[in-house]
Amino acid sequence: MLLATIDRTGRVNIKLRDRYFRVTGGRIEATCPRCGVLHVLAERDLA
Repeated sequence: MLLATIDRTGRVNIKLRDRYFRVTGGRIEATCPRCGVLHVLAERDLA
């Protein structure tokens, strides 16, 4: 199941199974549910 919300600033919050993703502009952040480390993927990394 995919659950997503968007706030007034344009930030998108996505919950996919046990992971949470935050998308702001060209930056994607995900917090690892096992170790709690914040992983950041910039738009340039997607190309």
